[in-house]
Amino acid sequence: MSNFKILKHAYAHKPSEGLVIVEIDGKKSTTTRDFFRQISKPLHFPEYFGENMDALFDLLCDLSWMDDFKAIHFVLKSYDDFLSKEDKNTRWDILHILNDAATEWKNLKGRKKVKVEIHVEPSERVVKDLADAEL
Repeated sequence: MSNFKILKHAYAHKPSEGLVIVEIDGKKSTTTRDFFRQISKPLHFPEYFGENMDALFDLLCDLSWMDDFKAIHFVLKSYDDFLSKEDKNTRWDILHILNDAATEWKNLKGRKKVKVEIHVEPSERVVKDLADAEL
């Protein structure tokens, strides 16, 4: 089951204690390198982040270096530009990683359970990508 929520309007959520909002602007994430830089800042990825798909998944499922957070909202803005300089399979791989990490957190038992939501601002392209990537 997909963890993506396609919004009807721009994302609007008030910051609150324990909530980390990770905004990914597609206009600033046209390559995987740009995306890795954009996602690593708000999540304070360690310096050893290898900027590859396996490392991304591992860090998204760990986050042990972050303090006192209970929820993460990934917000994909300007999706029509998101990874536009990459092939569709690379874009789909990243969508799968975000989805799989959200599922991992959802299935986690115990005190450190974190609610992970993936919000995508309105885009026809994301609807097609999610269907084609089978999410």
